[in-house]
Amino acid sequence: MVLPAAAVIGAQHDVTTVAWALAIGFPIASFPGLMLARRAIAMPWLDYVRALLPATLGCAVMAAVVLMVRAGITGNMGPLSALAVQATAGALTYVTVLALFYRDRLRVLYQLVRQQQTS
Repeated sequence: MVLPAAAVIGAQHDVTTVAWALAIGFPIASFPGLMLARRAIAMPWLDYVRALLPATLGCAVMAAVVLMVRAGITGNMGPLSALAVQATAGALTYVTVLALFYRDRLRVLYQLVRQQQTS
């Protein structure tokens, strides 16, 4: 119910408002599932927040970089080229943040993927 309502409210303005409405509505809509999942795995809140910290930090830094890149793009760049530059900057930023601050977690994830491929 939350996401359709957010989309309808945002649609009264423009596409950017729809995107913002959905970005705000998604965490609200996801909260009940988060509560059930956390209870199902019997994980304390602090541990749950710590588990989400790498992705949250990566997303926050990535968003800031993409917005800065977007502001620096000149008007003579086509929309697809601008999108490609922003997407590349965002992806590289996310991976860099994880590699700099959470290298051990990435190493464990890599080992899990490698084990699955050999099985």
